[in-house]
Amino acid sequence: MTRSGSGGVDTSCTFTEIKKIPNGIEAIEFCTLGDNGVIWVEKSTYQIIGRRLRIKQIFTSEKAKNETGCVTVGPTPDGFLNLRVGPGMMFTVKAKLNMGDLLRIDAKNDEWTHVTGVVEDSWVKTDGWVYTKYVKEGASCHFP
Repeated sequence: MTRSGSGGVDTSCTFTEIKKIPNGIEAIEFCTLGDNGVIWVEKSTYQIIGRRLRIKQIFTSEKAKNETGCVTVGPTPDGFLNLRVGPGMMFTVKAKLNMGDLLRIDAKNDEWTHVTGVVEDSWVKTDGWVYTKYVKEGASCHFP
């Protein structure tokens, strides 16, 4: 465990959100497994209890496979797509994306897609998750 995350032999996790709790922190971590492109998100608590570090995992997302390229935001029931901190409805909304927005992605599973950039006037580096059901495949990563 380091100041910026945790990890093991093949696993590396980086803190993306930290909240102080009694005797420790609650953290959301973005994790990767080796060089094979598998990523996931964990929410855990780290507390010092009686001189020992106690780690309790609250949530682990389904693992997503490496899949780079671009997608566009498709139609949604309310007209926008939430870009969330993690792959789940319980995660905070970072931004609201509009239908037709071009997104650069690096991983996805059946439910969630990891976004690394959004096109506005140029690529805006961002990081978050969108519900896979509302993105359309086959978009070119080039824009005018």
